[in-house]
Parts: sequence; structure tokens; C-alpha cells
Amino acid sequence: ILIYASLMMEDLPPDDPKRGDLARIVQEAGRCKEIVKSLLEFARLSEPKMEAVDINRSIAEGLFFLENQALFHNIKIVKNLDPHLPLALGNASQLKQVFMNIIVNAAEAMHGSGTLTISTSYLPEKKKILIAFTDTGEGIPEENLSRIFDPFFTTKEVGKGTGLGLSTAYGIIESHGSKIDVKSKVGEGTTFSFELAIYEEKMEPVPSGETERGGKGISSSPFILTTNSALL
Repeated sequence: ILIYASLMMEDLPPDDPKRGDLARIVQEAGRCKEIVKSLLEFARLSEPKMEAVDINRSIAEGLFFLENQALFHNIKIVKNLDPHLPLALGNASQLKQVFMNIIVNAAEAMHGSGTLTISTSYLPEKKKILIAFTDTGEGIPEENLSRIFDPFFTTKEVGKGTGLGLSTAYGIIESHGSKIDVKSKVGEGTTFSFELAIYEEKMEPVPSGETERGGKGISSSPFILTTNSALL
């Protein structure tokens, strides 16, 4: 649909009234593409490889892809990253996806203007790494706190966002044996934080397959499984 609609637009003169309809088709088809992509990522059944992950580096790589986007031009990013952080046990690509999803969510909550503070620290008594993202956005109303990780839940206007970014992050972090903690105050901002186990040379890898998602997951939905099978 995207290709044919785009080609048709190229064949029409600039003042043709049909161009407006085709532009809407391209826009909505693109949005559907992003939704399906998010669904497939959320419902992926393959078991990720758990390995040693440099958390600070993964955060830096995620920021590299995002910082030049228009949404981030007026956002100050403060990085309080522990330079002596041990390696974490996890899947690097999935964790990078979590970081990027939370960072984008924070930028949108600040409407492209504010301060995002990213912190990492080692908790020796737990042998875990603490990762936190704090924004100065509008905050989350108390009645929405219990729903923000639900698939498709969003407070954004129609056409913006899929409602799957935080759900995907939730599922990934839970599959890493942890959970995302959220603290928020309306008008002041929000902090998302979670802990990850450190990588130890002789430790047994943590099982990384499908996990129960406390009512947040949708990977067993017939629609998702059918879509996944058909597109793959």
C-alpha cells in the first residue's frame, strides 16, 4: 500500500485533489506498519541469548540513535553513569530497546523540552545494577499508574504512539527476572527504575524464554500468533 500510494502521488500533478487522499493513505499505512512491527516485537517467541552486557555502553548507543531527532533538540540529558559498573546478565539488543522506549516516552512526556536524568549504580549487597530514568515531564495521574504497562494503553492523541512501548519494556525486563518501578508526581515528572543481575563468569544463565507477564502480555493472543505466523 505504501509503495503504490507513493508511486501514484509521484504521477499526479501538485494541484491534483487526489494527492491529499493519497497522502492520508501513506500516513495511515505507515502508522499501521509501525503498529504491526511493535506487535511482532512484543509477541516474539524466540529465546534471546543471555550474555554479559555493558549497560553504560548500551545506554550510550541508544542515545546516539535518538539525540539528533527533533523531539530531543530542547531536552537536556544528564548522565550519571557509574564508570565502575560491572557487566549485567541480559540480552544487549533487548535491553537497548527498553532504554530507547523509556527515553522516548520521557521525551514525549516533556513535550520536547525539559531535563532527562539517566543514572546507573551498583548495589553490592544485592549483586545487582540499578538503572533509573527521571524526567521533568507532566507526570502520570495516580489513576493511570496501574495501567501504563497495559498493551495499547496510551494518553496520547489519536495517531500518535502505539501504546506498546512501555508494554514491550515491561515484558523484556520481566523476562530478565526483574520489574520496572514507577514513581510519578503530576506537574513534576516521573522516574522509571529497575534492577538487573550482574554477570558472573561461572553463573548459570537465567532462563530467558516466555514468561508470565502479570496480565500485561499478549503473546498468547490468537490474533497475535496468527499475525506473527502469517508475516513470518
